[in-house]
Amino acid sequence: MPISFKHTLKHQPEGSEESDHLIVILTGPRAVGKTEIKDILEEHNYGWNLPKITTRPPREGEAQVKDKEFIDQKKFDSLHREGKLSVACSYSGYDYGVLREVEQEALAKQEVMIITATGFGIFKAFSSHFPNAISVLVYSSIDELLQRKVLR
Repeated sequence: MPISFKHTLKHQPEGSEESDHLIVILTGPRAVGKTEIKDILEEHNYGWNLPKITTRPPREGEAQVKDKEFIDQKKFDSLHREGKLSVACSYSGYDYGVLREVEQEALAKQEVMIITATGFGIFKAFSSHFPNAISVLVYSSIDELLQRKVLR
């Protein structure tokens, strides 16, 4: 069931009114459930995920996933130099970005766009790039985090 909404932009561009396009940034520490929340929202057609690229190697058991493409540093640098990234930032020694073409496709869909961001550097890059986005801090109790680590 689609969600109908209107929201007013914090930084209203001159001559524009309300926007039907909502961007949600799910942020918080690693392993707190951001991806699970994003997947549930997508599964119920409440939004569309904005895929990222990263130079970070996949974690154990993590292969290419639909919201992240793992690439080498040379390819990332080339995309950045060619102006093909709309957002680029570094976190924990790795680079993260969004392909401009993918972002434009997402914005054209006129659906809720969902972004996951771990680490302040990534969050800051996305919230600066999308100043009208709604940021949601996802956090778990220490007991839940420990239980997740033990069950993995």
